[in-house]
Amino acid sequence: MKNMLPPDYFLICLLLSIGLHFACPLYKIEGYGVSFAGIILITAGIWLNLRADYLLKKYKTTVKPFEKSACLVQEWPYSISRHPMYLGMILIIAGSAFFSGSLSSFTGTFCFFILMQGLFIPHEERMLEQTFGRDFIDYKNRVRCWI
Repeated sequence: MKNMLPPDYFLICLLLSIGLHFACPLYKIEGYGVSFAGIILITAGIWLNLRADYLLKKYKTTVKPFEKSACLVQEWPYSISRHPMYLGMILIIAGSAFFSGSLSSFTGTFCFFILMQGLFIPHEERMLEQTFGRDFIDYKNRVRCWI
């Protein structure tokens, strides 16, 4: 598990979410509105990840959490979330939970949040502060971690 990156955890949590829906679907929530909300969240999550990834490539900086960043990207969506890719992944997992329609499916969303908050975000933000100093501190004071 030491060499695992956020996309690996995302896939595991997404599969956990889907698996729990089939293995032990607690309290089924049904209806077109719930499924539609799921589709909207999945779409928003995919779009958020694509946009954030595009900006990192545009500014020629790394997407990998343990590599030194070359640039402090602050364009949208980085202007509303310091970690829009993680937010996008959470939206996808939550969207699949809404779409599946069982409360147990939200376990994957919660697990992904805890994993990112514990394993990646503190390290990334320490590295960014060491690399960009006052610029990152100002950014951190202006932009929330998640949303």
